Amino acid sequence: MSDAIPAHYNFAHDVIERQGRERPDDLALWWVGEEGAGERRLSFGVLSDELRRAAAYLAAQGIQRGDRVLVILNRVPEWWIAVLGLIRLGAVPIPGTPLLTPKDITYRLKVAAVRAIITDGAGAAKVGAFAGLRFLVGGAQPGWLDFCAGVRAANAQAPYVPSRSSDPGFIYFTSGTTGEAKMVLHTQISYGLGHRATGQWLDLGERDVIWALADTGWAKTAWSNFFGPWLMGAAVFTLDMRGKFDPHVILQTLARYPISVFCCPATALRLLVRKDLGAYRFPHLRHCVGPGEALNPAVFKTWR
Repeated sequence: MSDAIPAHYNFAHDVIERQGRERPDDLALWWVGEEGAGERRLSFGVLSDELRRAAAYLAAQGIQRGDRVLVILNRVPEWWIAVLGLIRLGAVPIPGTPLLTPKDITYRLKVAAVRAIITDGAGAAKVGAFAGLRFLVGGAQPGWLDFCAGVRAANAQAPYVPSRSSDPGFIYFTSGTTGEAKMVLHTQISYGLGHRATGQWLDLGERDVIWALADTGWAKTAWSNFFGPWLMGAAVFTLDMRGKFDPHVILQTLARYPISVFCCPATALRLLVRKDLGAYRFPHLRHCVGPGEALNPAVFKTWR
């Protein structure tokens, strides 16, 4: 395998669409709604179609290569579909956590010279004056385009224009602990291929199902809920969790679904080990990792 950086690279086209051709029926994304309110399982074939439709719809509305698009959604399939569609198009997703305040959103819209925003009803209520395109997930309302309806009606055979590896690919804002949040730009290849190392750290293969607890607005989701798993051909599991962290929900989910790899921070594990772990069985779970702070040895031992 050559170590040379390819001149052109696009994660949506070169990884997901390839998986869609080679493994169309294999699971790519498994979504479970909040409090068990429905499930969706998207194969690589279906996900490939959806991302192409999303790219075609966004392009038809005026989104162009290099345009910056703020995406603020909870853990819903449309987050993955929208971000993949933007990548295929050569636009630049800017993921934002749903916890952003109206002030936070206004700041990002201005500093990043945002061309469009994709969000839900709760996010739309926080958006003030904004001259760009507005896409709403979950229905329609005045001044907003219905993202889901638009994607459904779009052409899944839209042509693809190759992205250069060095083209802008992703923008994240830092947490702002030492002042205003700062923009960090990643190229098409730095995240789109660089996170193969993350997939290896997660010990993922094509038959694995990974659940990482990261919020959609944080870079950790890009690492462990997006690029890393799909570069390894694994399936991403997500539970639409909102509100206060509930250890019982986490444990019940691990026991109910065939999750083989679990990624969560030390803070969450400290809460999980306080529960009656003997009441649960995780027959599919084989590998656990934790990002960020070091895990206390006692918590590690109890969980293991």
